[in-house]
Amino acid sequence: MKDQQTPQSALATLPFSQMLGDPVRACVQAQAEAARVTKQYLNSVTLRTNEAGKQEAVMIAFRYQNGTQMLELSIPLMTLVPLPHFSVDRLDIEFNALVDSFDDKHMTCSFASSGAQSNSEEQQTITTNHHLKVRLQASQNHMPIGLSRLFTLLDDTIALEQPVRPSSQADLQLNTDRVELFEGSRYLLYPVEPVAPEALSWSSSDPSVVTVSDLGVVRTYQKGEAYIFVESREARARCRVVVESDRTKLCQILSAIKLNSKRREVETPPKSAYTSAPQSDTSSGGISSMGSGSTTLEGGYGLELIKRTDVDQSATWFGPNQGGLPAFHVTHTAPAMARGQEPYIHDFELLSTIMSALQWRKHNGPIRLYTDSYGRRIYNEQNMSFIWDDGVNTDVLDGMRDQVDFSIFWAGAKLYALRDMQTPCMMLDTDMIVWRSLNGSINPSLDQVVCVHKEYLSEVYPSVEKLKIAKGYRFSDHWKWSAEPFNTALLYISEPKFKDIYTSKAIEFMVGNLERANDDISQMVFAEQRLLGICAENTGISVKTLVELDQLHQQDLLTHIWGAKRALRQSSELAEEFCYDLVARLFRDFSNLSAELLEIPVVRKYFIRGVK
Repeated sequence: MKDQQTPQSALATLPFSQMLGDPVRACVQAQAEAARVTKQYLNSVTLRTNEAGKQEAVMIAFRYQNGTQMLELSIPLMTLVPLPHFSVDRLDIEFNALVDSFDDKHMTCSFASSGAQSNSEEQQTITTNHHLKVRLQASQNHMPIGLSRLFTLLDDTIALEQPVRPSSQADLQLNTDRVELFEGSRYLLYPVEPVAPEALSWSSSDPSVVTVSDLGVVRTYQKGEAYIFVESREARARCRVVVESDRTKLCQILSAIKLNSKRREVETPPKSAYTSAPQSDTSSGGISSMGSGSTTLEGGYGLELIKRTDVDQSATWFGPNQGGLPAFHVTHTAPAMARGQEPYIHDFELLSTIMSALQWRKHNGPIRLYTDSYGRRIYNEQNMSFIWDDGVNTDVLDGMRDQVDFSIFWAGAKLYALRDMQTPCMMLDTDMIVWRSLNGSINPSLDQVVCVHKEYLSEVYPSVEKLKIAKGYRFSDHWKWSAEPFNTALLYISEPKFKDIYTSKAIEFMVGNLERANDDISQMVFAEQRLLGICAENTGISVKTLVELDQLHQQDLLTHIWGAKRALRQSSELAEEFCYDLVARLFRDFSNLSAELLEIPVVRKYFIRGVK
């Protein structure tokens, strides 16, 4: 017979290890789940993965006005928000048992709560009542030592800066960090280094003054100042926008024009700062010293005409095309890129281009620009597109697929643009200014080809044996090598067949011609200038010139800046004086375009400097 069951043995049959162990295991599992949630929160809220696949802290930028300064405070998000890091501080388990009755045949154990009943082998009945009380206390735990040290490192990343210029190499660089605009105008902001538009986030510090679209188009609404901010995942940039009232500013402009004109008339010495160089120097230009120690600009021709105050009011072109004589400019950035250089247009070149286009429109007819996409960006940055009333064409130059080395044939794009134009037309260099109507100089009924002047056959135009040619290329046996070249800074053609012959022969010479000569000129001027004379001679076309070569510095029709460019690049003093004179002349001749001209940053730059 088995031993009789005692109260102690009856209690021993209860599953104490399970009843007490389950709450403890549940606490451990809860602690593990809390750690997992903390990790998930850190990864999804306070950290992000950059383009290199590495995690970095999410930064929060606060911008606020401090007096006249707009300040920015960058703080890691992790240091600002509470982290869900909980732990169990205390676990209390209370267990009470009570034996109600016990005898040899029957034992009853009662506990404080729910009951359980079991029968022994002797059919003894044991009745139990038990009470299990679990009390759990949890709180926000102290920061782990690793996270504490991370916060110490992040403290060093909190930065306070004034958002006027990008402050580190990692920041974006916009096309400008400050711009002045009129009410109701638009301006395009964009990063200098290409960035996908969808990767950028634009915002304005004061939308009541200026707003910005997702593509960086700025719109102004009322007078004031604001900042435009742009951010990507990796960098940021900002631009200060100053909005002027149209009415107020225009009154200031017109008053300043009159005052500046009077001041310049008094201050301008009898002898112009621009002098005519000997003809042998016009290809490069130079700087010479005056007795007073100042410098004078030499090279080019007609430079002194820029200072003239007598504005020509002659009528516009009246030919078969009553809308005027169509002209075109060409700007091609491929030559600079082929030399490994960043395309850049100097201030004096931008202002010369504006003057050339507007003077042509005023006296002779519409004008178009042929350029590539990069060139268009440069002009859009300057808000200059409006000066070409016949539009801006990028399809021709962007679409060129011929194998041409544009570091050798640096003006070759002019020939592709000319091939695209309808006749009659005028090919006009951006540094060539025509000051009055060509009505009396070109007869549209008789003249088929008109150039500026003839060129002398010299070492600039080498003999046929010294010219570099493409493999398989042959000069025509019918070409007359005694034909004189013509300067094509201005080229009028009314005969379509001749235009096709000339451009096809010139382009044929350039394609595949990749061997460099000993100089940077001879190959290009053969294709553009000498082939013009040869094609005219072979087709029986008479080429008319507007000016005799020895009269370039006595005429008052044209200004060609080409020969003075080297001097202007070498002397910032001369370049600034030249730019000021161009801007002053622009406002004298085109006061009706004052508002549009002041939207052009390079014009505003020298106008404001002149006013001061």
